[in-house]
Amino acid sequence: MTGMKLLLLRVSVRVLAVLTSIAPVYSQEVVVSEYMNASGPDIEWTELITVQDNLNMVGWIVHDNNGSQTARQGGVRFKDVPLWRNVRAGTIIVIWHRVMGNPRGTDDDPSDGFLELNLTNTAYFELVKFVEAINNEMNIAESGDFIQVLRADSSHVHGLGHFSSPGGPYFATVPSPKVNADTSLLGANRTAAVVGRSLLAYNAGMTKDSTAITPIGTLGLPNEVSFAQALTRRNVNHLLWREIREPKFPQTPTITLVTQDARSQTIEWTPVIDPHVDDEVTGVMILRDEQHFVGFDPSVIRDGASFTVGQSLGTARVVAMHATKLGSRFVDRDGLVCGGEYSYRIYAYRFGPDNRFTLAQTADTTARGRQWQTTQWAQSAIIRKPLPPKPTLRAAVTSICPGDTVSIISDATNVQFYFWTVDGQPVTVTGTTRITVTQPGTYQLRIVAEGGCEALSDPIRIDARPAGSVAVTPAGSFTICRGDSLVITAGTAAPAYEWTLNGVTIPGATAASLTARQDGNYQVRIITGQGCPAISSIVTVRVLEPQFRFEPAVVDFGDLGACESGRTATTEVVNTGSSPITLTASTFPNGFTLVSPPAGSVTVPPGGRHPVVVLFSPTGTGVFTGVATVTAQPCTARSTFTVRGQRTSAVASVNIAQVDFGEFVSCSPSDAVREQRTFTIRNEGTESLTLQIPSVQPPFYLLPIDNRVVDPGSSVDVVVQYRPLTAIERNRGENQTISFPFVAGGCRDTLRASLQASTFTPSVEFSGIDIDLGAVPGCDSVFRSAVTVRNSGTVPVTMVRESGALEIEGVPTALQPFTETQLPIAVRLPSGFSGPFDQQAILLVEPCDIRTTVRFRGSVIVPSAGFTQSDVALGDILLCDTVRRRTSTATLRVGDGTSTIAVVTGVSVGAPFSTNVQVGDTIRGTRDVEIIYEPTGVGNDATQLLVELSPCAMNASIELSGSARQAASSISTNRIDFGVVATDVESGGRDVIVRNDGTAPVTVRSVAIAAPFVFSRSTPPLPAELQPGDSCTLTFAVRIPTHDQSATASASIDVDTDNRCSTRFDVELVARSSSPGDLTGLTLAIPTTLRGTAGMEVVVPVELRSVVPLSAQDVRPTAVYLSYDARVMRVMQGRYFGVVGSATEISPGKAIMEMESITTGSPLAELVCRTYVAPVLQTAIVIDSIVVQGAVISRENGLLTLEGECDLQNRGIGIDASLQLRAKSTSPDVIVEAMLPSNDRTTIQVFDGMGLVVSSIEALVVPGLSTFHLPMPTIGSGLYWCVMRHGVHTNSVPILIVR
Repeated sequence: MTGMKLLLLRVSVRVLAVLTSIAPVYSQEVVVSEYMNASGPDIEWTELITVQDNLNMVGWIVHDNNGSQTARQGGVRFKDVPLWRNVRAGTIIVIWHRVMGNPRGTDDDPSDGFLELNLTNTAYFELVKFVEAINNEMNIAESGDFIQVLRADSSHVHGLGHFSSPGGPYFATVPSPKVNADTSLLGANRTAAVVGRSLLAYNAGMTKDSTAITPIGTLGLPNEVSFAQALTRRNVNHLLWREIREPKFPQTPTITLVTQDARSQTIEWTPVIDPHVDDEVTGVMILRDEQHFVGFDPSVIRDGASFTVGQSLGTARVVAMHATKLGSRFVDRDGLVCGGEYSYRIYAYRFGPDNRFTLAQTADTTARGRQWQTTQWAQSAIIRKPLPPKPTLRAAVTSICPGDTVSIISDATNVQFYFWTVDGQPVTVTGTTRITVTQPGTYQLRIVAEGGCEALSDPIRIDARPAGSVAVTPAGSFTICRGDSLVITAGTAAPAYEWTLNGVTIPGATAASLTARQDGNYQVRIITGQGCPAISSIVTVRVLEPQFRFEPAVVDFGDLGACESGRTATTEVVNTGSSPITLTASTFPNGFTLVSPPAGSVTVPPGGRHPVVVLFSPTGTGVFTGVATVTAQPCTARSTFTVRGQRTSAVASVNIAQVDFGEFVSCSPSDAVREQRTFTIRNEGTESLTLQIPSVQPPFYLLPIDNRVVDPGSSVDVVVQYRPLTAIERNRGENQTISFPFVAGGCRDTLRASLQASTFTPSVEFSGIDIDLGAVPGCDSVFRSAVTVRNSGTVPVTMVRESGALEIEGVPTALQPFTETQLPIAVRLPSGFSGPFDQQAILLVEPCDIRTTVRFRGSVIVPSAGFTQSDVALGDILLCDTVRRRTSTATLRVGDGTSTIAVVTGVSVGAPFSTNVQVGDTIRGTRDVEIIYEPTGVGNDATQLLVELSPCAMNASIELSGSARQAASSISTNRIDFGVVATDVESGGRDVIVRNDGTAPVTVRSVAIAAPFVFSRSTPPLPAELQPGDSCTLTFAVRIPTHDQSATASASIDVDTDNRCSTRFDVELVARSSSPGDLTGLTLAIPTTLRGTAGMEVVVPVELRSVVPLSAQDVRPTAVYLSYDARVMRVMQGRYFGVVGSATEISPGKAIMEMESITTGSPLAELVCRTYVAPVLQTAIVIDSIVVQGAVISRENGLLTLEGECDLQNRGIGIDASLQLRAKSTSPDVIVEAMLPSNDRTTIQVFDGMGLVVSSIEALVVPGLSTFHLPMPTIGSGLYWCVMRHGVHTNSVPILIVR
């Protein structure tokens, strides 16, 4: 990214090569670093540094010498205790020669790499002496001495002494390594110390250069040069100490990704050298950065600093503090997000926080506490948590007919799980990349890739084509008799018809009508204009075929005697069919008549039996035989049986054995039925015959007989009348036997005959004769329905439309007993008619002139459908909120909004909106439609909800809108180091900038802070609402009331959006109060009114203000670290006034000012800077830190603004756009391609993560595309920055080098 700041990791230059792959090998195992001579031995001490790692010092000896370096005196032997068995490299061992001189007492915890013990501590030492005459305790002689370290076998390790050249005899005989300060007068309360940069200084022999004699010394700290030496050289001993204490890698470290799953990823790195992992003092800190450490400030990884898991270091985050004992793999499960890109960096450490010093008291020069390896660190390549590509869905068709299927296919690959939904609910079918569905709706596919990340497809809408409807007449269930038929007609015009019986296509049945003769369920299918098949309702036809027989099938009456005029016999009717039967009529041959049951009086169920009684009463003599036929309903079924009888002689006879008066219809009680028949009784004997009164029951009646005495050969007439009078008699059949008793001579007998008659009243039932459609859309001028008529009586009826405007189709028609039918009715209205209608017709049923009124009414309205509002705004949704779903309702109105009925035939709505309306829903009047908004990404969403309805192909639409916002914020720093501040004076003015990086407003709600730090102010005041892109400046200060006090606290900054999506930023605050005698009241200031012209030089004055003169003050050498926007300016050189100093840009955007002393002045110095045309017109010039001894200096940052006669804002954007830069790594070179806008000198530099230049090139080039090759054969893997400066332009890009 253009103008990205490059941060300096460490200012000081080290002898140890950054890119070395082999850890240094040291000859010395332990060195004597410093010892103290005091006026009394009680406060004398010796300081050792362990050079070899994991050293076993059990049995080792440390002793002193006499003042002439001629003989060893006394000392201590290291006892065999755990403390000395595994001493780590860099451990500082301070041995007090008498009592513990530190008021804090013994420090025997090796975890921080520092031990402080007194010689008489018998837990760890035993005293040794080499001269019996002296005591066992060490005592530094002022004139000379020599502190020596011996191994357990008494072999020499190292020694440090002081004595005038050439040294004493003992010193001369001791082998190397050894060093001796060339002086014979050490002085009281002064120390002898090695101050060199390398271990060679500890083997310098007799020297003045590698050693220093200083007051008090630096107990437990790196050694410093003397005041005299400080005039010409700097303190460098701390570099060696730190080098010894730092952990080492066996080679250039790397980080690789091992595995990655849904919730974690495992990384592995080059193991740190650690020969004793059990003490757990060595390990690595693992950082993770989604910005790939671009702009990461390595200076935060400084000696003495400790970090905690979860702590933020700029854009990076500490994800683990990993001891080497745990291995060199780590599983990161901390908040990984799909689609994220991560880089990891590891920094090796040894030792823990210092037990004596706080962090504020440590610096890189102290070499205390946790020691970080900052010259060798590993950074991974960018690790992507892959967000699978959004799956694309396709289907051959996007609308289906009811019952059809369609396959939805996805192009997703490398997928672990597939989750299909329809209208937000899981589908009920199974499938991965393909599902076959029958249900209309909105389908989506959510996939889970092998890395555990998800992607959601855009929805695909499968609409339902309107289900076709076809009316048939008649409709419903019907009963017909075998041999009869029912004509069924489709009421919808179609190019072809397909009739089915019980779901099976009837071959050849392709006409609009079908004649049904079989039992079963009939339907007709057609193809509608929308391309969907339509199928009618089921018409059920029941075909009756009554069957019955008689048992016995032959009835034999035998012979009748002379005085026996008649005899009865019985057979049984057996119903062998599947429907009940009613015996309604019978016919018998001459001489035989039915006695019972009467016609229509008995119904025999299927499988049932009933007795039938027959009378044999012949009219004469002889043999009588024949077939009796019985008729049953329904369907006028018949069955027969045979009758046989004989009469050889007769006294009397009757001329008729059976009389059938016939079948009559009675429409009302006033209908008179008066039918009569005449029987003739003849005397066939030789004697007179007296006829007694015949016996008969109503509704048969006997008329008066004129003469009941009959001479031989004569006859008499008897008249019988059939006259049904009651309602029961007028609606049933009658079957009786009339008896004619007589006496002739000695013979007393009775003649019998059968009487048969029936009268029935028609019975018809109607349903659906008053039809109210309510409000109906007027997309058609014909409205249809049907009337159901059932003949519940025993006589056939005929139906006729008599009058009225209502159309009744299918009449006239006959209806058999116990059957029913549907008569289609229709109202035909003029085209365009609207309003109420009410039409009637009279349906006439014969016989009996039965009339009923059929009524068909409703109200035709103009077809309409729509929402009662034009749009629905779902508002804003915060994607960081726990609830990311919002619903609303809109009222859908059809027709008059009350009784109008419509059916939903199609629904379409764009993602991320959905609705609860589905195809097939019925809307009566109105319906509250739910609208759901569930955004998945930032932005404004808008679509239309379209609902299609039938009848009349009505549409209703409404506009939907919503927006999704993301609340995101950041802070400019998570650490403020106030440095050393004046005691009991409020110091600071240090700012933290909170920026709204999201698309939703955020509110900086509050700041919590602990004393002695104070929150000074907020600009704007809190609570501060920040629109996207806005920022808020929080200013902090500190006031420490006492000297030499360290303070550490955390400031918590709470940010939220409408009290949701809360974020807390923690800023570490560090400060230390000045020591007594430190100079205060100093301020280093850079003006905020600086102006310059892009492409030109600008002079930046630096002023030091003081309330007291500095000439008499002991102010030590000073370094000032600056930062600025490298796109805007570059520090070229410094000019100082009254002091000796320099100014150097150590990396783009970072510079250092160094001074041997300081003095007040306006200005103290001037920085000569080069400015550039950049996309921004300002840069803050920030005083990051001031390194000074003996003074407390506050800071005032500056501001440089570029201006000119032209429009710099637009010009800068245009020109920088033309300076196009691209860099790529091709082993062993880096190839840089640049499109250069002008003929100017060009400089290209490649920086490593420490801000060091690892390769550079300079050339004068012409405008156009240029290619540069930068050889980098020895550079290790890592992230580097390529910075190009061309004339007044600058640009930079990152380079990832993987070896």
